[in-house]
Amino acid sequence: MNTIRLTLTNVTDKNISDINIIGCESKVISDLGPGEEKEIWIGIYGDCQIDISYNKDGQVLNETAVGYCTNSGGGKIKYNIGTSKKPNFKTASY
Repeated sequence: MNTIRLTLTNVTDKNISDINIIGCESKVISDLGPGEEKEIWIGIYGDCQIDISYNKDGQVLNETAVGYCTNSGGGKIKYNIGTSKKPNFKTASY
């Protein structure tokens, strides 16, 4: 399986916008309100990491959602934007 199912949740008390998912495959989410979540599917085409940049109160912030992923290393990740907690990564079962 060469796919990451990434669920992003805005755990801040503010709206965030211009959410760019950069890495294995680039995706864009226009905005997420407080407590709102969005699920996206990201293809893995080689060794890569998944970074997120977003705008909160006019400031661009960057976070790393997944430090390393590779082909046949797909899985399911729940990532809370705006917190220092590590993501909950579950490797896909075949």
